[in-house]
Amino acid sequence: MPENILSPLRGTVVSLGDVPDPVFAQEIVGGGVAFNPPRKSAP
Repeated sequence: MPENILSPLRGTVVSLGDVPDPVFAQEIVGGGVAFNPPRKSAP
């Protein structure tokens, strides 16, 4: 059963393993998720 995560941020939830920072990607600071914010288009 999927879980819903409420957030004041827009974006996609991604696994910490997909974060480009090795400290977070290797979960050295603990487990969790990250938010990938939407990219703004040029005005």
